[in-house]
Amino acid sequence: MRILFLSLFIGTSLVLFAGNDDNTTGARKGGVGGSSLFWTDQWAVDNNPAAMAFLKKWGTGIAYENRFQLNELSSRSTVFAKEVNTGAIGISLNQFGYSAFREDRIGLSYGQRLSKYLSLGIQMNYRSTTIGEGYGSDNSLSGNVGILARINDKLLTAAYLVNPNRAKRTKELGEAYPTIIKLGAAYQFSKKVDLISEIVKDIDTEANVLLGVEYRATEIFHLRAGYASNPATSTFGFGLLLQNFQIDFASTFDSRLGFSPQISISYRPSSNIE
Repeated sequence: MRILFLSLFIGTSLVLFAGNDDNTTGARKGGVGGSSLFWTDQWAVDNNPAAMAFLKKWGTGIAYENRFQLNELSSRSTVFAKEVNTGAIGISLNQFGYSAFREDRIGLSYGQRLSKYLSLGIQMNYRSTTIGEGYGSDNSLSGNVGILARINDKLLTAAYLVNPNRAKRTKELGEAYPTIIKLGAAYQFSKKVDLISEIVKDIDTEANVLLGVEYRATEIFHLRAGYASNPATSTFGFGLLLQNFQIDFASTFDSRLGFSPQISISYRPSSNIE
Protein backbone atom coordinates (compact mmCIF):
# COMPACT_ATOMS: atom_id res chain seq x y z
CA MET A 1 0.00 0.00 0.00
CA ARG A 2 2.87 2.33 0.86
CA ILE A 3 4.56 1.70 -2.50
CA LEU A 4 1.28 2.28 -4.37
CA PHE A 5 0.64 5.57 -2.55
CA LEU A 6 4.16 6.83 -3.18
CA SER A 7 3.97 5.88 -6.85
CA LEU A 8 0.68 7.71 -7.37
CA PHE A 9 1.71 10.75 -5.31
CA ILE A 10 5.08 11.23 -6.95
CA GLY A 11 3.73 10.49 -10.41
CA THR A 12 1.03 13.16 -10.04
CA SER A 13 3.53 15.66 -8.64
CA LEU A 14 5.97 15.13 -11.49
CA VAL A 15 3.28 15.82 -14.08
CA LEU A 16 2.43 19.11 -12.36
CA PHE A 17 5.95 20.43 -11.97
CA ALA A 18 7.62 18.88 -14.99
CA GLY A 19 10.41 21.21 -16.04
CA ASN A 20 11.46 22.09 -12.49
CA ASP A 21 14.17 19.39 -12.66
CA ASP A 22 16.35 21.06 -15.30
CA ASN A 23 18.16 23.14 -12.63
CA THR A 24 17.46 26.54 -14.21
CA THR A 25 17.12 29.56 -11.92
CA GLY A 26 16.53 33.31 -12.27
CA ALA A 27 13.59 35.09 -13.89
CA ARG A 28 15.55 36.36 -16.89
CA LYS A 29 15.40 32.94 -18.54
CA GLY A 30 11.66 32.77 -17.85
CA GLY A 31 11.01 35.61 -20.29
CA VAL A 32 12.78 33.97 -23.24
CA GLY A 33 11.07 30.60 -23.32
CA GLY A 34 13.25 29.13 -20.56
CA SER A 35 16.53 29.36 -22.47
CA SER A 36 19.39 29.81 -20.00
CA LEU A 37 22.75 28.52 -21.31
CA PHE A 38 24.50 31.72 -22.36
CA TRP A 39 24.41 34.48 -19.75
CA THR A 40 27.69 35.01 -17.90
CA ASP A 41 26.16 36.04 -14.61
CA GLN A 42 25.64 34.56 -11.13
CA TRP A 43 22.60 32.53 -12.30
CA ALA A 44 24.99 30.49 -14.44
CA VAL A 45 25.86 28.67 -11.20
CA ASP A 46 22.79 26.55 -12.03
CA ASN A 47 22.04 27.42 -15.65
CA ASN A 48 25.46 26.55 -17.12
CA PRO A 49 28.66 26.74 -15.03
CA ALA A 50 30.67 27.03 -18.25
CA ALA A 51 29.12 30.48 -18.77
CA MET A 52 29.88 31.37 -15.14
CA ALA A 53 33.59 31.05 -16.03
CA PHE A 54 33.39 34.51 -17.68
CA LEU A 55 31.85 36.20 -14.63
CA LYS A 56 33.58 39.44 -13.57
CA LYS A 57 34.14 40.02 -9.84
CA TRP A 58 31.20 38.41 -7.99
CA GLY A 59 27.42 38.37 -7.90
CA THR A 60 24.49 37.09 -5.87
CA GLY A 61 20.73 36.81 -6.32
CA ILE A 62 17.43 35.48 -5.03
CA ALA A 63 14.51 34.17 -7.09
CA TYR A 64 10.93 33.04 -6.62
CA GLU A 65 8.56 31.24 -8.99
CA ASN A 66 4.88 30.54 -8.36
CA ARG A 67 4.05 27.78 -10.82
CA PHE A 68 0.45 28.03 -12.07
CA GLN A 69 -0.14 30.46 -9.16
CA LEU A 70 -0.22 27.57 -6.67
CA ASN A 71 1.78 28.01 -3.47
CA GLU A 72 2.25 24.23 -3.33
CA LEU A 73 4.19 24.41 -6.61
CA SER A 74 6.41 27.38 -5.75
CA SER A 75 10.20 27.37 -5.89
CA ARG A 76 12.79 29.53 -4.11
CA SER A 77 16.44 29.96 -5.08
CA THR A 78 19.57 31.74 -3.88
CA VAL A 79 22.87 31.88 -5.77
CA PHE A 80 26.35 33.29 -5.22
CA ALA A 81 29.30 33.25 -7.63
CA LYS A 82 32.82 34.69 -7.53
CA GLU A 83 35.59 35.07 -10.07
CA VAL A 84 38.75 33.09 -9.27
CA ASN A 85 41.90 33.09 -11.42
CA THR A 86 40.82 31.86 -14.89
CA GLY A 87 37.30 30.87 -13.89
CA ALA A 88 34.65 31.17 -11.19
CA ILE A 89 33.12 29.20 -8.33
CA GLY A 90 29.54 29.31 -7.13
CA ILE A 91 26.95 27.89 -4.78
CA SER A 92 23.18 27.63 -5.09
CA LEU A 93 20.39 26.78 -2.64
CA ASN A 94 17.05 25.70 -4.09
CA GLN A 95 13.74 24.55 -2.61
CA PHE A 96 10.54 23.42 -4.32
CA GLY A 97 7.14 22.41 -2.97
CA TYR A 98 5.50 22.48 0.45
CA SER A 99 5.17 20.36 3.61
CA ALA A 100 3.56 17.33 1.92
CA PHE A 101 6.15 17.16 -0.88
CA ARG A 102 9.37 19.16 -0.84
CA GLU A 103 12.58 18.95 -2.83
CA ASP A 104 15.79 20.67 -1.72
CA ARG A 105 18.98 21.03 -3.71
CA ILE A 106 22.41 22.43 -2.82
CA GLY A 107 24.71 22.95 -5.79
CA LEU A 108 28.46 23.64 -5.96
CA SER A 109 29.77 24.82 -9.33
CA TYR A 110 33.07 25.56 -11.00
CA GLY A 111 33.63 27.12 -14.42
CA GLN A 112 37.03 27.18 -16.17
CA ARG A 113 38.02 29.42 -19.08
CA LEU A 114 40.14 27.48 -21.56
CA SER A 115 40.53 30.52 -23.82
CA LYS A 116 38.63 33.73 -24.52
CA TYR A 117 36.42 31.66 -26.83
CA LEU A 118 35.84 28.44 -24.88
CA SER A 119 34.95 27.36 -21.34
CA LEU A 120 33.89 24.25 -19.43
CA GLY A 121 31.86 23.93 -16.26
CA ILE A 122 30.73 21.33 -13.74
CA GLN A 123 28.18 21.28 -10.93
CA MET A 124 27.73 18.80 -8.08
CA ASN A 125 24.34 18.64 -6.34
CA TYR A 126 23.13 17.26 -3.04
CA ARG A 127 19.40 16.57 -3.49
CA SER A 128 16.74 15.66 -0.96
CA THR A 129 13.10 14.66 -1.44
CA THR A 130 10.81 14.85 1.61
CA ILE A 131 7.27 13.43 1.69
CA GLY A 132 5.03 14.37 4.62
CA GLU A 133 2.61 12.28 6.67
CA GLY A 134 5.45 10.17 8.03
CA TYR A 135 6.77 8.91 4.70
CA GLY A 136 10.22 10.36 5.36
CA SER A 137 12.92 11.57 2.97
CA ASP A 138 15.60 10.36 0.57
CA ASN A 139 18.78 12.05 -0.62
CA SER A 140 21.22 11.58 -3.46
CA LEU A 141 24.13 13.16 -5.33
CA SER A 142 23.98 14.25 -8.95
CA GLY A 143 26.29 16.04 -11.37
CA ASN A 144 25.98 18.34 -14.37
CA VAL A 145 28.55 19.33 -17.01
CA GLY A 146 28.48 22.14 -19.57
CA ILE A 147 30.42 23.83 -22.35
CA LEU A 148 30.25 27.31 -23.90
CA ALA A 149 31.88 28.29 -27.19
CA ARG A 150 32.08 31.71 -28.85
CA ILE A 151 32.10 31.13 -32.61
CA ASN A 152 32.52 34.83 -33.44
CA ASP A 153 31.57 38.23 -32.02
CA LYS A 154 27.87 37.58 -32.62
CA LEU A 155 27.32 33.83 -32.22
CA LEU A 156 27.51 31.65 -29.10
CA THR A 157 26.85 27.93 -28.83
CA ALA A 158 26.49 25.83 -25.68
CA ALA A 159 25.67 22.36 -24.42
CA TYR A 160 24.68 21.15 -20.95
CA LEU A 161 24.16 17.65 -19.57
CA VAL A 162 22.03 17.37 -16.41
CA ASN A 163 22.16 14.33 -14.12
CA PRO A 164 24.07 11.87 -16.35
CA ASN A 165 24.51 9.56 -13.33
CA ARG A 166 20.71 9.06 -13.05
CA ALA A 167 20.51 10.02 -9.35
CA LYS A 168 17.41 8.60 -7.67
CA ARG A 169 14.58 10.74 -6.31
CA THR A 170 13.41 7.92 -4.04
CA LYS A 171 15.39 4.73 -3.49
CA GLU A 172 12.25 2.84 -2.47
CA LEU A 173 10.67 3.29 -5.90
CA GLY A 174 13.85 3.67 -7.91
CA GLU A 175 12.42 6.90 -9.39
CA ALA A 176 15.28 8.87 -10.97
CA TYR A 177 15.63 12.60 -11.46
CA PRO A 178 15.47 13.36 -15.18
CA THR A 179 18.61 13.12 -17.30
CA ILE A 180 18.47 16.10 -19.65
CA ILE A 181 20.57 17.13 -22.65
CA LYS A 182 20.55 20.77 -23.77
CA LEU A 183 21.94 22.25 -26.97
CA GLY A 184 21.61 25.90 -27.91
CA ALA A 185 22.75 28.93 -29.85
CA ALA A 186 22.49 32.67 -29.21
CA TYR A 187 22.90 35.29 -31.93
CA GLN A 188 23.37 39.03 -31.43
CA PHE A 189 21.17 40.35 -34.24
CA SER A 190 22.03 43.95 -33.38
CA LYS A 191 23.33 46.00 -30.45
CA LYS A 192 19.80 45.93 -29.02
CA VAL A 193 18.49 42.48 -29.98
CA ASP A 194 19.57 38.96 -29.03
CA LEU A 195 17.97 35.86 -30.56
CA ILE A 196 18.16 32.68 -28.46
CA SER A 197 17.27 29.06 -29.14
CA GLU A 198 17.65 25.75 -27.31
CA ILE A 199 16.66 22.15 -27.72
CA VAL A 200 16.04 20.45 -24.36
CA LYS A 201 15.75 16.65 -24.40
CA ASP A 202 14.79 14.60 -21.36
CA ILE A 203 15.89 11.10 -22.31
CA ASP A 204 12.45 9.78 -21.31
CA THR A 205 10.25 12.38 -23.05
CA GLU A 206 9.91 14.30 -26.30
CA ALA A 207 12.25 17.21 -27.04
CA ASN A 208 11.31 20.74 -26.00
CA VAL A 209 12.25 23.55 -28.40
CA LEU A 210 12.84 26.93 -26.74
CA LEU A 211 12.88 30.20 -28.69
CA GLY A 212 13.41 33.65 -27.23
CA VAL A 213 14.27 37.27 -27.98
CA GLU A 214 15.66 39.97 -25.70
CA TYR A 215 15.30 43.62 -26.72
CA ARG A 216 17.37 46.23 -24.88
CA ALA A 217 14.97 49.16 -25.22
CA THR A 218 17.23 51.39 -23.10
CA GLU A 219 20.32 50.88 -20.95
CA ILE A 220 18.13 50.18 -17.93
CA PHE A 221 15.01 48.55 -19.44
CA HIS A 222 15.01 45.24 -21.34
CA LEU A 223 12.00 43.44 -22.86
CA ARG A 224 11.79 39.67 -23.43
CA ALA A 225 9.47 37.20 -25.13
CA GLY A 226 9.64 33.52 -25.96
CA TYR A 227 8.00 30.20 -26.70
CA ALA A 228 8.46 26.59 -25.56
CA SER A 229 7.04 23.68 -27.55
CA ASN A 230 6.57 20.88 -24.98
CA PRO A 231 4.20 21.72 -23.47
CA ALA A 232 3.18 24.64 -25.71
CA THR A 233 3.93 27.70 -23.58
CA SER A 234 4.32 31.40 -24.32
CA THR A 235 6.54 33.59 -22.17
CA PHE A 236 7.17 37.28 -21.58
CA GLY A 237 9.18 39.40 -19.19
CA PHE A 238 11.30 42.46 -18.56
CA GLY A 239 14.44 43.49 -16.71
CA LEU A 240 15.44 46.67 -14.88
CA LEU A 241 19.13 47.48 -14.44
CA LEU A 242 19.55 49.92 -11.55
CA GLN A 243 23.26 50.57 -11.03
CA ASN A 244 24.54 47.39 -9.30
CA PHE A 245 21.09 45.80 -9.02
CA GLN A 246 19.08 43.91 -11.62
CA ILE A 247 15.39 43.11 -11.17
CA ASP A 248 13.84 40.60 -13.56
CA PHE A 249 10.18 39.65 -13.88
CA ALA A 250 8.69 37.00 -16.15
CA SER A 251 5.68 34.78 -16.59
CA THR A 252 4.91 31.73 -18.63
CA PHE A 253 1.41 30.97 -19.90
CA ASP A 254 -0.01 27.49 -20.46
CA SER A 255 -3.49 27.54 -22.04
CA ARG A 256 -4.58 24.62 -19.82
CA LEU A 257 -3.00 25.56 -16.49
CA GLY A 258 -2.58 29.35 -16.61
CA PHE A 259 0.20 31.72 -15.61
CA SER A 260 3.42 31.02 -13.71
CA PRO A 261 4.90 34.35 -12.53
CA GLN A 262 8.51 34.59 -11.38
CA ILE A 263 10.82 37.30 -10.09
CA SER A 264 14.51 37.57 -9.26
CA ILE A 265 16.71 40.26 -7.75
CA SER A 266 20.46 40.28 -8.41
CA TYR A 267 23.42 42.27 -7.16
CA ARG A 268 26.83 42.65 -8.82
CA PRO A 269 29.46 45.25 -7.85
CA SER A 270 29.80 46.42 -11.42
CA SER A 271 27.62 48.37 -13.83
CA ASN A 272 28.66 45.97 -16.59
CA ILE A 273 25.74 43.53 -16.18
CA GLU A 274 25.47 41.33 -19.27
